[in-house]
Amino acid sequence: MLTPARRTITRPLLFEGRTLHLGEHGAVVLMPAEAGAGWTLNGWSRAAWEHDDNAPLATSVVTPSGRVSTVEHLWAALALADIDDVHVTVDGPEVPILDGSAWEFLRALEASTCDSGPVTARSPWQSDWAGVAFEAGPAYVSARPRTDSQWPLLEVASSWPGVAGGRLVVDLSEAGTRSRLARARTFGLVSTLPRLRAAGRALGADSTCCIGLTDAGEALPETPLRFDAEPLWHKALDLLGDLAWLPSPRAVCVTALDAGHTANGRLVQALLDRVGAT
Repeated sequence: MLTPARRTITRPLLFEGRTLHLGEHGAVVLMPAEAGAGWTLNGWSRAAWEHDDNAPLATSVVTPSGRVSTVEHLWAALALADIDDVHVTVDGPEVPILDGSAWEFLRALEASTCDSGPVTARSPWQSDWAGVAFEAGPAYVSARPRTDSQWPLLEVASSWPGVAGGRLVVDLSEAGTRSRLARARTFGLVSTLPRLRAAGRALGADSTCCIGLTDAGEALPETPLRFDAEPLWHKALDLLGDLAWLPSPRAVCVTALDAGHTANGRLVQALLDRVGAT
């Protein structure tokens, strides 16, 4: 069976705005890349990135030229748009949050996607590896190969207010699922905001980019949900953004219960150790 052609973008794409945690202006530029380039960040290939496990509120990677934070929504959008080759340049230490989802990234990517060159064959990810499963504090995560699709199958659940008791299975091979996932915004408890800001976090969080939740898990009137269980969908979006740190495509079934970026990152490293980065 023929593998799909590799994909890049047709033109430069610029995104800029306030960052979520530092509250500063940030900008990111995406540039077309040649077939086989993969994703580069500030001039460095994925082989040079290192996941930062000390950033539980966002996905951060360390490159030889410095640390870049809050990459998960952009990474998820690149995965959802099925991009293989792209050069990413982030101006500053954090990717702008935009509307708190991956939607603006994905819309622009889908409008400017093309084959990346004559070297079109993708290297399929081997499917003969054993599953990975472990506990990380209150979190449980597991992964196993998916043989019926090149899109991930994500199962998430959480006991956190606003998503407590919820369980969601997201099959990214189903029509309409990718756009819904991309539109799910980040969220947080309003009561925790003073503590986070005192610690120098969430300085850019407001109603334009975050769903504010009460301690009972109800959305504030100024940040109504776009659809049912939007916070749980956002947990799945964050999970995809963390999995996108792996070389793509990734045919995998993942379960993440009460997991955050730290547990997701440990799962990614376990998969790299088990399957390899090629």
